[in-house]
Amino acid sequence: MQLVTIVTKKQDGPIDPRPEFQGGLNWFEERVIRNRERILAPYGLTDNFVRMSPNHEDEIAVVDEESLERWRGKLLAGRPEVDALVTNLPNIGLECLPADCGVYAIFHEELGWLGMAHAGREGSIVKVLEKTIRRMAELSGTKMEIFIKGLKIWMAPAICGKHYLKEYIEIPKKDLEEWKPFILGEKEIVDAGENYKIKAKDKSIGIDFVGFNCQQLLNCGLKSEQLDLSEVCTFESEDYFSSYRDKIAEVVQGRFMVMVMMKP
Repeated sequence: MQLVTIVTKKQDGPIDPRPEFQGGLNWFEERVIRNRERILAPYGLTDNFVRMSPNHEDEIAVVDEESLERWRGKLLAGRPEVDALVTNLPNIGLECLPADCGVYAIFHEELGWLGMAHAGREGSIVKVLEKTIRRMAELSGTKMEIFIKGLKIWMAPAICGKHYLKEYIEIPKKDLEEWKPFILGEKEIVDAGENYKIKAKDKSIGIDFVGFNCQQLLNCGLKSEQLDLSEVCTFESEDYFSSYRDKIAEVVQGRFMVMVMMKP
């Protein structure tokens, strides 16, 4: 199997038909469909894809022959409301529309399994990326320590920690030491029941969820050479939509498309 990745830029035109865009869905739909077809047709993926509707949680959906018939080609209603998709079907696109969150392809060439995980701040806290890998190992009937040896992890552009600024983050108490290196700036830690609330001493702290997820992958036993993680920050790059940057600038723009597929 071979991994195919597709990432759109602003220059590719609109690909997101969400109704909240100025003019509404009816105004936007024709341009969206035209651009999607132009991008996806060369790969045979115009309608042959499953697009997730992320919840910023850790639910994982398996795309098999049965579920594919329910979800195939759905741009809006009818999409699986999950933060990870896994499949062993070739030539099927797995799609997500990130704004700044990390979108990861998890690919096992030898066993023929492909996953897509959406992990921003919330998804990283619940460790959706690691859980997706463990689910794929289970589905393949392979022990985790064996499964990870054949993995390749790829990540699309995402916002970096120095630009993803928040007043606080809440994390499970058991994960405090793992998170400490990836919470940037002066901070204080407050007991919040089952969690710790890590607050900025000044205005904000930087949350490097990309770095946290990279370390989680290494902790699982993957080697750095198995990781192909984009170093492009969506906040810094004008080539990509950034919800966080646009919110600060008080403009409404959009998201970019990430689609992955494995083919023989």
